[in-house]
Amino acid sequence: MYYVRKEHDQAYRRVQLDLDVKPGQYQPFTENTSKIEVSASAVLEVRRDDGTEEVIPRPESERRRFLYSVSASDPQCLCISGECPTARLWARPKTGGETLYKVPAPLKQDQGMQLVWLPCGPERVELCGDRYFDAAYELVRK
Repeated sequence: MYYVRKEHDQAYRRVQLDLDVKPGQYQPFTENTSKIEVSASAVLEVRRDDGTEEVIPRPESERRRFLYSVSASDPQCLCISGECPTARLWARPKTGGETLYKVPAPLKQDQGMQLVWLPCGPERVELCGDRYFDAAYELVRK
């Protein structure tokens, strides 16, 4: 079973697969499901070089969506589709390592699915941008 949850939140919640994920809600992901659509956060998180953070509310019209797909036969393959207008996206293993895997970006809506191979096969992967990003999610394999 796979879950997608928002960063900075310890809870995992399930919602119907055909519903858009709202802030504070989460999509289930099973190996029998080929794709999952996740609405981006309702806030823009700004991370500065000094480590301080600022949370800016985002209007509904400006929220981005990201599409994640995990290969049932090879969980090391992660496909990402979406738009990240101001930053690169990174896949960071959450298994204790600090290695960052670059995700081809900036992602544009007309580029379709982009395959990212995570060579270490981490069970926990954080997707985020550098400095500015619309949403950061963790893909967690249970």
